[in-house]
Amino acid sequence: MGPSDLELFPASFEASRERLLGWVPRLTERWPATTWQDVAVGPSGEPMTLVKAQAASDAPGHLLILVAGLHGVEGYAGSAVTELFLQEFMTQVDASTHSVWLIHAPNPTGWRERRKANHDNIDLNRSFVTRQGPGGEQALPSNPHHDDPALRALLEPPRPQPLLPQVARILLAAVRGQTAALTQALTMGQYTSPQGLYFGGTKEPVATTSLKQTFEKALTSAASVTVLDLHTGYGPRNTLAVVNSRYEPVSPGDWARRLSWPLVQSADGDSFYAIHGDMTDWLTLRQQQLAPQKPFWATTLEFGTWGDGLGAQIRTLRASVNENAAYWRGTPAQKRRWSAALADLYAPRSLRWRRAVVSQARELLPRVLSLHPRLASGLPAT
Repeated sequence: MGPSDLELFPASFEASRERLLGWVPRLTERWPATTWQDVAVGPSGEPMTLVKAQAASDAPGHLLILVAGLHGVEGYAGSAVTELFLQEFMTQVDASTHSVWLIHAPNPTGWRERRKANHDNIDLNRSFVTRQGPGGEQALPSNPHHDDPALRALLEPPRPQPLLPQVARILLAAVRGQTAALTQALTMGQYTSPQGLYFGGTKEPVATTSLKQTFEKALTSAASVTVLDLHTGYGPRNTLAVVNSRYEPVSPGDWARRLSWPLVQSADGDSFYAIHGDMTDWLTLRQQQLAPQKPFWATTLEFGTWGDGLGAQIRTLRASVNENAAYWRGTPAQKRRWSAALADLYAPRSLRWRRAVVSQARELLPRVLSLHPRLASGLPAT
């Protein structure tokens, strides 16, 4: 791996978008029907960019979709993997029968501000939920652990907390057997605290609506679909985990054999934490409604950063809680400190980590591309 591999990571949201649009002429050479469009999703019209390289054949073929930047600051690695695909694997795709859609920055303001949440503090990967019941009533999911006063106080302090008292409170919760409850309170998604962590929103964000429309078009127009949602943060240090929807009918073990990949998990609350409003969950269920006969797979590629040991978990929790407290109520110095900590959690400058992202993506991407036409969930494991 040389310096050019490290250059796959963009310097900024703007640099990433400009680089992606620079590929449009080259994509058009292979896919003459290539188009691109900006969708205004930020408060001042900041764009989510969709590039669609459409197969020349009139018959619907396979469609590969890559999503980078659903969680703003995580877009740096997502952009690097997208660029790697374009540089090294695009030519392996049969342009006569296969299409490629690239979705860049559903959360551009989060990317610019080095936050996971968007400008309304909404976590887009908690926003794919049913918001109304059959009678028109509000029907958002509940997260009783988040609404527990003691756990909520730990997750939403009035200001960033000093090291020792905060760690003591976290360890006390663990001693009391509240570790699982704390994890669910933090990561499952909540819909009652607009200034809290992992807020899914009480109204559907524009980006979510646009993504749903894009995905529904994909499910109804293509013969088969693969969606790779690119994320960073959780999981073993410097390791790429494949995290399937909890509604994926094929077991993680079977997927591990199909991919010859050591770490395949399911977001079912067992091997990986459960999520309300997860995009791949929504996609998997929507495919089962719209096109159950079509081969389909939507998954998350999660590049672990700080690790999953106790020390790393505490460090991760502190960065998340204190960055959010500083964002809303902190001093300028606190905002700078904890913004940098959160950026290091989701977009580390570590050369070792960045090399691991590139090398493991380089290893996995051709395995994903080789799966079709046999990726249908109903097929036996290979």
